[in-house]
Amino acid sequence: MSGHRKSLHIAACGAMFVYAVSVVAMPICLLQMKADLGFQLTGGGALEAGRTVLLLAMLLISGWAAMRWGKVRPLAIGLYITGAGLALLSQCHTYTAAMACIMFIGAGSGLVEALVNPLVQDLHPRDAGRYLNITNAFFSFGIMGGTLLMGEALTRGMSWRAIMMALAGASLACGFLFTSARKASLPPSAHSVGHITAILHDRRFWYFGMAMVCAGATEASYTFWSATYVQLHFDELPRAGAFATALFAGSMAVGRLACGKAAHYVSLPRIILASALVGALVAIMPAFVESVGMFYLSLVLAGFSVACFWPTIQAHAAATMEVDSTLLFIFLSCLGIPGYGFISLLMGIIGDAAGLQKSFLIVPGLFLTLAAGMFFAEKSEKRNA
Repeated sequence: MSGHRKSLHIAACGAMFVYAVSVVAMPICLLQMKADLGFQLTGGGALEAGRTVLLLAMLLISGWAAMRWGKVRPLAIGLYITGAGLALLSQCHTYTAAMACIMFIGAGSGLVEALVNPLVQDLHPRDAGRYLNITNAFFSFGIMGGTLLMGEALTRGMSWRAIMMALAGASLACGFLFTSARKASLPPSAHSVGHITAILHDRRFWYFGMAMVCAGATEASYTFWSATYVQLHFDELPRAGAFATALFAGSMAVGRLACGKAAHYVSLPRIILASALVGALVAIMPAFVESVGMFYLSLVLAGFSVACFWPTIQAHAAATMEVDSTLLFIFLSCLGIPGYGFISLLMGIIGDAAGLQKSFLIVPGLFLTLAAGMFFAEKSEKRNA
């Protein structure tokens, strides 16, 4: 890999790390924000859904931005917007203001979510499955490291506002990495009616899309609610809640690195299907376990199961569909992100009505639906062949 491409890949890994910490900051700080701003669990889920709204809007226009300016400049802008939103959130004193700031953060995150993986695909077109899993492992490392640090900080009495301000600085610094990065030679992105139509008219896209909805939902169910669940159901300190999310993220990071190596020996669809079926069995555990230790074990197993979904589904779709990969990645994310936001809201509603433990009962169905999407995608691929 040339020096220019290597510097961009390092910046992409950094963006994934910072993006992950910004995503998990609200779940870790949720109970402190809830006490400070005055809202219920449903309100917490609505904040995540609100972030998703503008994130999705930015995903929809990011293809045009990549065609107009390339991928590097919009990535820098997205990180700057995220940093500004986090700084503003640290100064909020009402739920309405917090919602507005979190939606602003979502706008910046949308550019990062949309363009980091297509950038890596462009940098490593012949080995995308491996490098996408490695890059996305930094998302998991960000969740793991961020939750441990934030959980410890909250336990020691640090304000959630100070945490948000620190994250703002990290996001701005990462944006500077892209601003200062020397441009590598990358293929141009397409954004025409013909390219869009080619994607939307392919039946495989909708099967992959169904899998992406469930991929986002399964990841969110553990990432967003594990810390709160440990604190409420087991009456533990913020440190213990953060440790729960870190366990899930850590096992997910290890799983993604392992999937990156396994992609040399096992086909991507088999990796995804096996993970989904094992995950469906593992996902039953949180709804019934009554000790925090067993819940921790279920999170480790779930992290391994969820690990490959997001990057590997995208990599396999790009390898089998003869369409513009940047637009394909963006459109698949447009389906995965609503799954992430919707499940956070739905589990909050169920949590207020019947307790968070009951809300985990919907997760096994998500794994099975993902497996069905991949199964039908493979059937469709064989018919096309």
